[in-house]
Amino acid sequence: MTDVIAHSARGAAPGATEMLWAAHSLHDLIDGHAEDNDRRSRIAEPVVDRLHEIGAIGALTPRALGGGELTPRQAMDLFRILSYADPATGWTTFALSSATGIAGAFLDRD
Repeated sequence: MTDVIAHSARGAAPGATEMLWAAHSLHDLIDGHAEDNDRRSRIAEPVVDRLHEIGAIGALTPRALGGGELTPRQAMDLFRILSYADPATGWTTFALSSATGIAGAFLDRD
């Protein structure tokens, strides 16, 4: 996985590399909750809390609105890193960050 981060870091937006490393560091936490996530059909609260803390939920949200504004390549690397630990967590993060990114990029503030 470190080769993914190194490749994505070239020309990275400020904070993108840190977010990818932070996501990589969550592997054991995410993997440890994966079976329970499947059984309960939801992502465990400790995982959700850490995803918010590292900015993964707002990865595609414009920086002007407090998001990470990752490039599409960086975002795909983020989702790949998370999915390696637990596919459901990666997919859910993709869905949430896409929705918040689209809302932040295209909807009026009102």
